Amino acid sequence: MLLISVDGGTTNTRLVLIRDGQILSGLRLKFGLRDRLSGEGPSYGETLSGGIHRLLDENGIPESGVAGVAVSGMICSERGLCEVPHLPAPVGVRELAAAVVRAKFPDIAGIPFFLIPGVKTSAEDGLSGIDVMRGEETELFGITSKAGLRGDFSMILPGSHCKIIPVDPDGKIRVFTTMLSGELIRASAEHTILREGIGDAYPSEIDSEKLLAGFDYSREHGLTEALFKVRMLQKFKGYSPEELFCFLCGAVLSEDMRAIERNARGKIYVGGSEPFRTAYATLLRERTGLEAEEVPEQTARYAAAYGAEALIGEMMK
Repeated sequence: MLLISVDGGTTNTRLVLIRDGQILSGLRLKFGLRDRLSGEGPSYGETLSGGIHRLLDENGIPESGVAGVAVSGMICSERGLCEVPHLPAPVGVRELAAAVVRAKFPDIAGIPFFLIPGVKTSAEDGLSGIDVMRGEETELFGITSKAGLRGDFSMILPGSHCKIIPVDPDGKIRVFTTMLSGELIRASAEHTILREGIGDAYPSEIDSEKLLAGFDYSREHGLTEALFKVRMLQKFKGYSPEELFCFLCGAVLSEDMRAIERNARGKIYVGGSEPFRTAYATLLRERTGLEAEEVPEQTARYAAAYGAEALIGEMMK
């Protein structure tokens, strides 16, 4: 079965051609929910149509050769392509697959669409018990499917919003925690006085020394003071933009480490993209003492595609 996986996030939209667990081709579009909220640029439909046809043309595949387009993430929200209600936890692969919505969007492509819902928790435990996710559930089940993980562990999925997802022994999501850390890092780097030193620096590799220094300073002196020290490191220590970015990451992620220590259980796996996958794994190992293992690069990069294929396969049984 040949599928196109579409993972529409806050910042980027990723399209992947996948068949029987094999990644054939991929395409990353610098377009996400943040663009829609700003009211600028093309619509999701226009962007998606262009991306799908570009992906098919580059690989010489006609629309008739594709079984469907599996869509997950913020693209399934009220401001996305089409809103799909969140599924209340507890949720496993079977429950999520059963809730997939079939749809047609002839203006985008003449291919069946499968819209994957997100997951939500209730307010029974007050504000701390209320949470939602869109896209991370598909990534999670993609990683568990590819890596053969069965349950009773925690998955950390960094991104614009970082998720801490404990998975119970039955392989189900019952609770999870979200942090706005990714957006806070980018907002601090691009839209505050720190822009002069960091700008659009986004290192592919983490400088562990600077990351740990940012973490330690934030823990001792507080996050907002640590953020201002980024500017001092630029002006008086001559740190490069990449070094400043790593110090900033360590400062912000110091708060995420507290959340992980409170909410994770069992062995911890860290997915997501670089440089954050390494950043989280490094801080967990070096500053919390928790057992953490990084998800392999190939699995982490295409987690949404692996998850989409697993869910659509389960749906079609």
